[in-house]
Amino acid sequence: MPIFIVVYIIFFLINYLLKQTSIIEDNLRDITIKKLEKDLLYANLKLAYERVEAMTALKERNRIARDIHDTVGHTLTTVLIQLEASKRLINKDTDTALEKLGLAQSQVRKGLNNIRNSVRVLESGNDILDFYSEIHSIIKETEKHSEVVIKSQIDENISFEKSQEKVILSAFLEGLTNGMKHGKSSAFLLKIYEKNENIFFSLEDNGIGSDIITPGFGLRAMRDRILELNGNIHVSSKANEGFGLYISFPKYMDVKEVNYE
Repeated sequence: MPIFIVVYIIFFLINYLLKQTSIIEDNLRDITIKKLEKDLLYANLKLAYERVEAMTALKERNRIARDIHDTVGHTLTTVLIQLEASKRLINKDTDTALEKLGLAQSQVRKGLNNIRNSVRVLESGNDILDFYSEIHSIIKETEKHSEVVIKSQIDENISFEKSQEKVILSAFLEGLTNGMKHGKSSAFLLKIYEKNENIFFSLEDNGIGSDIITPGFGLRAMRDRILELNGNIHVSSKANEGFGLYISFPKYMDVKEVNYE
């Protein structure tokens, strides 16, 4: 009987361990699948952002090409009208004919200047992407490819430097990605506004938050770029109260401050 009991206990423990191993394997498989799904989601988001950027650039280039076409067409039409008028008047009213030729010459110069400006934009690639259009595209694509809601309060009358726009776009993407991936956030609030001679960007989420903030590589790199532009970065978070990212650029003051709470 004692031997039987010992054997029974051994088999019971083996069976228990096998069940626990199976449960652990199932959990690991589920975690792996979820991680792969999340990685795929973020990869799809990045790809979507790149597609939006490329499509926006292509759309803007096509718009500039149409502008060039319209400028040439309008200029040539106006010049032809002036030339025809001067031909009719050359033997009747020389002064008026010369005035028409002068107007035609002026139109040609104006048209050439417009074309040169458009070509410069195409060659340099500057001003191809509109900052606020890209912000809205990111919001649209993120909501489309993930189960989050992004509310926004944006003053589109604010003008940023190109370097500031790049930092803000990078911060926006970093905040969204971290909020979804680490904070389990389902909702975000984006604000871009002006107050007290400063321009502000803020992104808040409803994620799990944390009482301790350990800046990673992305946040440290963001901080360095903002400091180079004389800006200010502030992050705030508490357990179960989400995460907030706040960036400001002074219009006139030289501010270099980093604050973590």
